[in-house]
Amino acid sequence: MLLLATLFGLTACGSRDLSVPAATAYPPHFSAIRDRILIPRCAGCHGRIVQYDEVSRDLVEAGSPEKSRMLDEIDEGRMPEYGGKLPAEEIAAIRTWIVNGAKND
Repeated sequence: MLLLATLFGLTACGSRDLSVPAATAYPPHFSAIRDRILIPRCAGCHGRIVQYDEVSRDLVEAGSPEKSRMLDEIDEGRMPEYGGKLPAEEIAAIRTWIVNGAKND
């Protein structure tokens, strides 16, 4: 029984690092933004938004974070609606991507 409790304890606590990566782990490319931020944080409610054409056409003004509806919603904490405001590193990565032209890679 002690062995089972020990094994369960090790797997329940987990040895994986679940922390959010540093901003340097987010290259300013759409695939990184999509895979590391939009899919885990937004796709549950906005499934199709994770496609580049939908994001770039409707939500982002390339080169102008101040004119980008997506960043405004995120900065103000209105999105994501569930799960709390995005960490500063994720917001910074999205802002950098937009400033750099919001390009698809």
